[in-house]
Amino acid sequence: MRKAGHILLLMTLGASLLVSCQGEMDPGFVASDGIRIEVRGREVFAYDEATCQLGYDSAAGEFRVHTDNMSDFFVVTLPVLPSAEGQTVTGSVRWATAAESGRRDDISLEVVRLDAGTIWLWSPLSRIAVTVRIP
Repeated sequence: MRKAGHILLLMTLGASLLVSCQGEMDPGFVASDGIRIEVRGREVFAYDEATCQLGYDSAAGEFRVHTDNMSDFFVVTLPVLPSAEGQTVTGSVRWATAAESGRRDDISLEVVRLDAGTIWLWSPLSRIAVTVRIP
């Protein structure tokens, strides 16, 4: 009976650790200068200067990153251009690649880094990390 209690305790502790780590951002995301989108800790699409283009429409608040032929892309739309680390903005994120596509509207994104026109955004609830740049 005591053995079953210990096993149950260990399982409960393990589950609580797993749940508490789910919303944490990969520290490597902020350290990297690459323009990209990560979903649930996995890189979905990354900007490559040789085969991709960057766009920013200030009137629409829209950042676009896509391959030259538009086969792979991500778009981040923000009603307000972030101006400070720690700021939270609500917007939308959509992406598409040969492997997957997705969309999150009304997503809350925290500015985790801001540097010379590049913005690192993180949504702990959706586990989406995205870096955009004003070209």
